[in-house]
Amino acid sequence: MIARLLDPLRPYLAGAAGLAIAASLAWGLRVDHLRATYKRDLSTSRAEYAAFRTVIVNRTAEALRLDRARNTRVASEQVAIIRKEQNAYLDTREHELTRLAERLRTAPRADPGGSGDAGGSALPILSDGPVRPGQAAIVDVADAEACTDNTLKLESLITAWRGVAAIDPNEPTKD
Repeated sequence: MIARLLDPLRPYLAGAAGLAIAASLAWGLRVDHLRATYKRDLSTSRAEYAAFRTVIVNRTAEALRLDRARNTRVASEQVAIIRKEQNAYLDTREHELTRLAERLRTAPRADPGGSGDAGGSALPILSDGPVRPGQAAIVDVADAEACTDNTLKLESLITAWRGVAAIDPNEPTKD
């Protein structure tokens, strides 16, 4: 019974089977083509990535080299400024301490006790302005020298700091 029903369809079934086989073959060829395209694209992508990575590594190495050169330049400029300022401080210190000693030696003198005693020790007056009553102070030579030295150190430090701060670390280094 089924055979009788299928007899008129047999020519069409053979064609459908052939069509299915042809479609499967076409699908298989398509998959092979896709696989080949994928492998080609993958090898191209890998080559591009390798080239990109080489460029990045080379540029990073160059940036590090330039950064080290800039750091070396800035450090040497800082050291030069600090040494120059140290030498200026030492020269100025000797001059200023000598000037202080001369000023102490030649300054007008006043009697701290106000006794007018000829044998009493008169102290030098270092103030340029009028000394108001109750605001006069006695400072020994060591303190005057320490104040002078500390003032010179601070001025030298400020000058060195300004010089070091003026260095532009982003200025290109000449190779």
